[in-house]
Amino acid sequence: MQSQKSKVTAGDVDIRPFLIEDLKPFVKYWTDSPEEFWRERGVDTAKIKPPEELYNIYSDLFQQNGGLPKLATILLKGEAVGAHSLTDFVEETSAVFHAHIWSAEHRGLGIGTYSYLKGADFFFKTLKLKKILFKTPKINRGANRLKEKLGIQALGETIFDFPLMISPLEAILYELDQESLKELMVKHGIKRV
Repeated sequence: MQSQKSKVTAGDVDIRPFLIEDLKPFVKYWTDSPEEFWRERGVDTAKIKPPEELYNIYSDLFQQNGGLPKLATILLKGEAVGAHSLTDFVEETSAVFHAHIWSAEHRGLGIGTYSYLKGADFFFKTLKLKKILFKTPKINRGANRLKEKLGIQALGETIFDFPLMISPLEAILYELDQESLKELMVKHGIKRV
């Protein structure tokens, strides 16, 4: 019997703009995920805002900006299952890329194998970035293995510091430019849209 992991293909995973209806599962991910899940990622759950407050913050931003261009929704066979987000945004230059799979049932299926590259392609096109950076904490072994598997260039070590963190974490710095992305998409059988 085949495992569910083997069923996820490049064609099963898509990226689209983040929609207002994506806010509820996005907020639920941040506020309802188990404390152990966040602790393993170095996040201090006491710093996560309550659900209603977090929803209102993002809803207000969505209304003010006509969307949330630094967020993109990950689809698995048409179902919204997560989001990619950007922080440390420098207009038309660079940003730091993050991945969020909202529920445990969708983690470990290989979605990131395709969503990382498709998400990067989406942000390169929509925000006209020159490069995307990843600051992946060393404690997040799965995310580091995925970047190695994809062939995203590691530049060395850095510190990942974010307001929600328990403390700054040792991390690996990766960089992806548009030319490298094109090569990786071909290598992994992903068509550019």
